[in-house]
This record gives sequence, structure tokens and C-alpha cells, in this order.
Amino acid sequence: MVSHTRRTVLAALASVGLAGCTSITNPDAQDEDELPDQCPTSQDLDVEWPRDLTTESAAEFVTEYEEAYLSEQEQGDSEFVAFNLDIQLNQGVSRFFRGFSPYLTGGFRITVNSRGSVESYVLELTAVEANPAGTPKYPDETYVPEDSLLEDPDFIPIDEIMDQRLRATLKRAADSGTQKARVSSTSEIERYADLVGNLPTKSSSEDNRVAYFDVDGTLVLLIAQWNGGSVGLWEGSAHYYVTENVVWRNNEEDGSPRDGTLVECRPPE
Repeated sequence: MVSHTRRTVLAALASVGLAGCTSITNPDAQDEDELPDQCPTSQDLDVEWPRDLTTESAAEFVTEYEEAYLSEQEQGDSEFVAFNLDIQLNQGVSRFFRGFSPYLTGGFRITVNSRGSVESYVLELTAVEANPAGTPKYPDETYVPEDSLLEDPDFIPIDEIMDQRLRATLKRAADSGTQKARVSSTSEIERYADLVGNLPTKSSSEDNRVAYFDVDGTLVLLIAQWNGGSVGLWEGSAHYYVTENVVWRNNEEDGSPRDGTLVECRPPE
């Protein structure tokens, strides 16, 4: 789960102070035809973007936006990636006058620092020769929780399995008694999770699923188990320029937001 940063933002505002902020009256929004050609555009990150920005609301918005932006980049919709993130303001918030850009209203320049980790899960496929009752034929070699097994299971003929990697794993288990395969790619994990999950005979617990197969007369039990995998750590920063109509982002170390990506743009109300 991604950490919440609302209290971090408010604490950061209190600690770095708003001494670096240049406060002026909100300028009037400019006409829609003066906005960038890419407008309207959005990353659809479900982060509330206030119309009436203040120093505090702009800082809170950017911090929450960067959290959502990085989460989407690293995690997406996968349930097999655990993402942890901490976002903090780099310095005070600076407010710019209308002359910052030919077509932008006065807005806020904000830099945020990020530290995070991504843990990608791996899927372990273990195929073992089974008894007609569905239990492992060699229980001393393969542990399977009893609550994961089915009573009097039906065995799926291997001819009904089209996935070549799974077929090969099952056949090797039938020949040698046991066979393991490791899936680490997130897209492959999701594919095999759907494949095993949609088999007609299965039982699932929090961390594993099982299915049963008839491999040309030899009975095989398949255990699909999810385990923690590699962990990636990183640090970074991003520079933002925010008005009520545009949000620019640049993650280059000395880059100006305007030289980065227009991540959000909307017309005036």
C-alpha cells in the first residue's frame, strides 16, 4: 500500500516555512485559446486539483500528485507489486508572476523529493506426482497445506491445457515425480494467476492455489504459490509548475518544469 502524505506536507510547510514564498493576488485566468496546444490533457490520477490555489493547497496538491504519479508508473493496476513511497517538499514554495510564461497565469514552482521501494512478487509453480485422493505422492519432498487441497478432485486432462510452459512443467513432473518453475515477470505472473485461477478444479488460500491434472495416465498436483521477490530502492526529485489551468512536471535535476511534460491541462471555468 502506498503511504499517505497529507501530514507530511503540512509538517513540511511548517518546518521549511513559507518564507520562500512570494505572495501576490491571484491573477485572472487567461483565455482558453492561450493555453498550450495539448490542452486539455490529464493523467487521470484521481487527485483533486483545486481551482483557487494557495501556497498550502498547491504544496499539498503537488505532493499528492507526485505520489499518485509515481505509484502509477511503478505499480499500475498490478496486485503483484508492493509499492512504498515517501514524498517531501524540497524547499519553500515559490510563486511566480504572470510573466513566467507567455501563456501561463501566475502560479507556483514546487520541488518535491521522493524515496521509495518496489517489491515485485514471484510465482513459484511446483508440480508433483499425486495420489488419486489428490495428495502429493511424495509428501516428504513437497509440503502443501491441507486446507489447500480438494477432497476427491477431478483431474484435468493435459490435452485441455494449451499453455506450452505449463504443459512442459506438468509432463516433467509426471516423468520425474516433481518439477518447479519460477515466474518473475509481472505480466507473466498475472497471466498464470488468471490461467490457474480459471481452471475448473482449484482451491485457494491467501498465498497459493492448487489444481489437478491427468498427464497421460499419471496424476499430477500443481501448486501455484506467490512469494516476495526482488526489491528496488530509489531516490529522486521532480520540479512542478502549477496554476489553476496547467501542471508541468520535470524530473531532470536542474530542469525547469516548463521544459518537462505537461501532465495536466484544463480550460478555465
